This record gives sequence, structure tokens and C-alpha cells, in this order.
Amino acid sequence: MKKTLNSTPRLRNILFFLFLFVSNQFAFFIPSSEDAGSIDGYLRGGIGARHLAMGRTGVSYPSGAEAMYWNPAALAGMSSFEGMLSYNMLFADTYEFFAGEIIPTQWWGNFGVGILRLGVRDVEGWNAQNLSTGKIENENSAYFISYGNSGYASPLELGATLKIAHHNVAGYTDKGFGFDFGARYTFFSRSISVGAVYRNLLGPSIRLISEEERYPPSFALGVSGHAGDFFLSSDGTLSSGENIKLAMGAEYRRYAPFFFRFGLNDTEISSGFGYEFKAWKLNYAYALHSAWSENLGSSHRIDLSRSFSGNLQKFKAGANKEITRAFKKSRRFARKGKLFYAVDAARKTLELDNQHEDAAGLIRRLYTESKEGIDSGKITKFEDVSYARGIIAYIDNDMPVTLNYLKQNLNLEPSNNEVRDTINQINAAILKKRMEDEARDKFQKIDQYMNDGIYLYSTEDYATAAEKFKLLLQLDPDNKDAARYLELCRIAIQELMDKNKPKPAPVAAPRKEQPKEEKKPEKKFEVDIEKAEALYTDGLVEYSLGRIKNAIYYWQMAIKYDPNNRKIKKAIINAEKKIK
Repeated sequence: MKKTLNSTPRLRNILFFLFLFVSNQFAFFIPSSEDAGSIDGYLRGGIGARHLAMGRTGVSYPSGAEAMYWNPAALAGMSSFEGMLSYNMLFADTYEFFAGEIIPTQWWGNFGVGILRLGVRDVEGWNAQNLSTGKIENENSAYFISYGNSGYASPLELGATLKIAHHNVAGYTDKGFGFDFGARYTFFSRSISVGAVYRNLLGPSIRLISEEERYPPSFALGVSGHAGDFFLSSDGTLSSGENIKLAMGAEYRRYAPFFFRFGLNDTEISSGFGYEFKAWKLNYAYALHSAWSENLGSSHRIDLSRSFSGNLQKFKAGANKEITRAFKKSRRFARKGKLFYAVDAARKTLELDNQHEDAAGLIRRLYTESKEGIDSGKITKFEDVSYARGIIAYIDNDMPVTLNYLKQNLNLEPSNNEVRDTINQINAAILKKRMEDEARDKFQKIDQYMNDGIYLYSTEDYATAAEKFKLLLQLDPDNKDAARYLELCRIAIQELMDKNKPKPAPVAAPRKEQPKEEKKPEKKFEVDIEKAEALYTDGLVEYSLGRIKNAIYYWQMAIKYDPNNRKIKKAIINAEKKIK
């Protein structure tokens, strides 16, 4: 499945280099007036140019190393190593630097480490007598150690960040520890995510000279989702001692891999661009601070990140080779765009290891990307649309709908062997399931007829029991038990008929010499020891059930095939004694 772009490569290259030129010429930063007085003001600006451009929103949709700040729960949905660097030369020898790395694992969730630093170089120090004391340093840093995880294929993700804050002002230094906790829930069918994060729980406490200051706790709630070619987001943040701050942003995706962004909050108007090429992401943001009252100027931010596929199996000591092979196959097919093969390999991985988070994440990502591609208009060709809708239905296990879309795709692309193989595979699976259902129904009927027949035979309802055994033999002609019971029913019915038949009244008649009847030659039975043993066994079964007459019948038949068998003769004698 290929993405259809509406901009030419020449135009994309021109815009890309123009974007780089503008970003490098105007990179500086001025924090907003409301956040500047807070001890954690350097953190409130957030991390990542994408989020700044979208109004400083990001609780529900972070997709890179910046998730350590915005919402550590989002780390759970990431399946590749990713590094991010951001460095800005700011006003008056001020600089801002961020570096972060995502470390996914197969078994233990995903980790992230990062550092954010804001500092001022070569600041002249003065004492109370207005005399120079030389250069002083002013530096604020925050170190992040984050973790995110989710249950098997679960839309709920949870995460936490250990935050270490370090302040250095004119030689006075101190550090403190704090925690952030986050959660995110994604509605895959609607491509909507809801996130929440509690920052500075047991927040860092800093003491530089005598007064101790603590990072104020805050709670943020965000929601994001797709609407046509737009990706929309909004956040609400409540900090201790402050009013609720609202922010919203939008990203226009029609011309992907170019993205155009804009946003606003209670103090700023912002906009920006993004460009993705292969594993690289480059983002730029422009913000106009205090736009609604006294303007404090503007800022520009740029960051660069790269993802690495890596070998996730190295984190699992003694990883099962079959699991590793299946997951690598799924990733290889996904990179080649053969998504049906990729889903099959990922499902094979989950069959072998139902806690394999990366295989579950791969399936979720293929589902989301296919749906987003259709909703945003990036996928426009009919064959690509039918392919994408087919993979969505395939992941949802809606096989009839999947077949419908794949047949549409195959009509347009007859050489697509992946689609052809998937159609054949689905048809075979449907046929197999139908045969299994029919076999299961047949077995259930056979079992029911046998149980009903035996019960009716035990209640001496021989005619109805015989009908049940006949129905059973129509389904399973080789069922020996049903055939034997049917024969017993017939014998019992005949005995009842003979017993109930009225005897004719005696008629006196003159005695006449009766002609001698010629004796018909009795039927000769050839000696067959095996048949005699089989009949003897049937007689034992009947004898054990208390049907002694039936047992005598079988043994009399058996003795005809083996006249010298003393065991059978003795059994007949004992049975006849029982009757008497």
C-alpha cells in the first residue's frame, strides 16, 4: 500500500531547505510571563517543537522521546528505539538543550531517559558595593527516567517518570526528586485518544540559600483525534494556586510527509511545520507570547529525532527462537508494505507468546495507520483504499468484509500475490470452519440419538428406540453399537408380538392318518470359531444387562458355528436354569 502525495519531490525539497534556513536564522526563545516566575518555569514550556506549534498540547498524543514530559504512558505504544536532540541558541547567551532516548523491550514494557537543560553563560556578577565579582553561572536541569506499559493488546496504557531537578545559581546548587504519573486510553475504532498526567507528585524541592521552594503539583487532561485531513488536540491543565489553563492545536496532514500545525492557549498563538523522511523527523515551531495582552515577543524552536528498529530480542535472556523468528518476519513484511503477511506473522508470535507487547503493538499500529491514511486522505487510489479497508477488517476478524475488499483490490491489481494468497487462505479457513461445524453438529446428533435410543430401550419402548437407531445409522452406517441395539429392538418387538398373538380355539376333527411330513434338511453351519466367539461375547453383554433370553439366543447361534465349544454349552445350560 503506497501513500499518495499531492506535492512533487521538487517542491518538497525546496520547502524543506527553505524551512531549514529560516529555522537556523531565527532560533531563540522567550518564556511566557505567567510561567517565568515559577521555579519550574523552564519546564512549563514543554518539550518538542511539534507540541509548541500545537498550542503546547500533548497529554494524549506524544509520539517520541518528548513523551517523558508530556505523558509517560505513551511510551507503551512505541515499538522502536528513538533518539531526539534539540538545541537552541537563545537570547543573551542563553541556551536550551534536550536529549532523549526511547528504549523499547519485548517483555518488560518501554523505558525512556532524557535531560532538559536551560542555562545562561558568561553572566557578570556584582556585589552590594556595585563591584564586579566575575562571571557567574545560572543553570537549571531536569533528568527524566520514564517507564510505560500496557496489558496484552490493551488500549489502556500506564506510565511514570522519575524526575531529578538540579539548580545551579552563582555557585549555590541543590537537587530534588519528584514523580509524574500518566495514563492514556485509545479508542482504535474511532482513532481517539484520551490522556491524563499528574505532574510533580512529591515534587522536587530546591533550597539555594535559605528559602526552600517546591515544584507545584499539576494535573492535565487531554484528548485528540482525527477529523478528515486534520489531527485535533486539546488540553486542560490545573496547577496548584492557579486557574485552569486551556490549550488547543491542529495538524494538517493532507500533504504528508509535510505537516502544517497551529495552536493557541491562554497566552500564546503558535504555528509550525514538520517533515518526516524515512526514520528522521524534523519539526519547527513559532510562538507569539502574551498575544492577548502585552506582547513579550516571539520564539522559534527546532528539533530533530531519529528512530532505530533495533533488536528487541536482546532484552530477553534466552528468547525463544521461534518467537523471535515470527516477530522478525512480521516486522520485515510490515516494512515491505505486505501488511496481511505482517498481521499473520504477528498473530503467530502472539500464539507462541500471548504477552508479546511488540507484536500486539505492531497490529495496533497497522490498524491505526491504515485508518488514519483513509481518514486523512493520504490514501486516495481505489486499489490502496480497498487494501487499507481490507487490512482494517482483517484485524477486526471480519472475514466476509475482508474478502469483499480484497477481491476489489485483486480486480485492479491481478499480480498482487499477497492479496491472492490471503483470499485463498481466508476461503480455506471458512471452508474448514464450515466442515468443523458440520462435523460437530453430526457428532452431537449421533450422541443424542444414541442416548435417546438407549434410554427408550431401557424403558421397553422398543419401536421408538428402533427409530432413533435407524436415524443414527443414516448418519454413521458403520456404528456397530447402533446396529446391535437395532437388532435387539427387532427381537424384542417380535417377542412381544408373539406373546400377544391370540391362540386359535381347538376344533374337533376326525382322526385321519396324517401323511408323514418330509423333514426339511436343516441349514448347515460351517465351523467359524471367530464368529462363535463374537456371538458369545454379545451374549455375555446381554446376560450382564439382565436380558437372559437375548443372551441364550446369541449363544445358540454361537454353538452352531462351534458345536464342540463346552464354554458356550455351559453358558446356555446356566442361562436356561435362570429362566426356570
